[in-house]
Amino acid sequence: MSAPGRLRRWRVALVLAALAAAPAAQDAAAVGQDAPGVAREWPPFLEEPVFPDARGPHALVVLPDGRPVVVYQTTGRRVALATTRNAGRTWVLSFVDRNRRRGAWIDAAVTADGALLVAYADEEARALRFGRSREGGEGFDLFRELDPEGLPGAFCSVLAPGGDRVAVAHYDGAAHALEVARSDDLGETWETVVVDDVGDPGRWCRLVALDADRWVVLYRDDDTRTLRAARSDDAGRTWRRGVVDPEPGSGAYLDAAAAGGELVAVYRDYAGGRARRARSTDGGATWTLDTLVEAEPAPAWSALADGADAVFAASCGAAAEGVRLLAWEPGGETRAWTRLRPEATVGPVRLAVHGDAVWLSLHDPDAGTIELRRVAGS
Repeated sequence: MSAPGRLRRWRVALVLAALAAAPAAQDAAAVGQDAPGVAREWPPFLEEPVFPDARGPHALVVLPDGRPVVVYQTTGRRVALATTRNAGRTWVLSFVDRNRRRGAWIDAAVTADGALLVAYADEEARALRFGRSREGGEGFDLFRELDPEGLPGAFCSVLAPGGDRVAVAHYDGAAHALEVARSDDLGETWETVVVDDVGDPGRWCRLVALDADRWVVLYRDDDTRTLRAARSDDAGRTWRRGVVDPEPGSGAYLDAAAAGGELVAVYRDYAGGRARRARSTDGGATWTLDTLVEAEPAPAWSALADGADAVFAASCGAAAEGVRLLAWEPGGETRAWTRLRPEATVGPVRLAVHGDAVWLSLHDPDAGTIELRRVAGS
């Protein structure tokens, strides 16, 4: 094995070992046969920020210097963000837009140069709104209203595939179509491409880059109630569509990521009462499906990739399920299973990775807060 390969496996082993070493919860019951291990209490993190006045929709990203940023919807439906200059010891809470616009379906991404990109459905302008901050959230220097006709912006997914390219996949509720707004100049100018308008496609969409030109968008078609995917080899200008999971009821609460040449999606299968996983090693042309949890799954999942090292997935439950975390090497089997707040009702949940640090954010609907935790690494 090459030295880089040994290094990757060594880093994965450290992260997974840290997760598995969490102290057992006194009141945590053993998980059933669907679990690859025993339920664990989350390892404590003393500097856990809690952001008040928060609704569930939010995004979690990490800047190139390792600082996490949380973009979230307040109880007044304004789009706010939390930033830190000192690795999370203190936080600054502010609004994305000085006008404190009302927004939903929030998502965010970060470029290699550290520009923070935010998109959301602007409930006042009835448009997909995009914001750019070259300072990692400390002031926004650009706003654009994309595709203002109709009802765009729902289920939006932001992508920063490299260079000055930016894209936002979203569901247009008026056209009942999946669309991708794309830019080659870091959001200055845009064009909107219709990816799929047959049936009712585009809910729960996630946009993933295999490289700067090859993109895949996964999405649910509410007409057939199936999980679908579209591929582009020209940076989102044209698309080829296909089916990922033909089982009726699949594709809700979807997230996706790419790692080590493998494309991964995790989602809920309503009909089978399962948490499902789809994997592709040929850029989304063909898919292998398996089940992560056989029992009634938690209804919100998030997945991400740490380069070629590991893939992480988290689920949050609708009824006293807490948060579950799984991890595996690309192409491998599930290697870790741990739990946070095992008898709480929380959600949605988000994940982000930077180096060996794994960050998790969750919404507590009872407290009206969003909590951020570093669950592995430093």
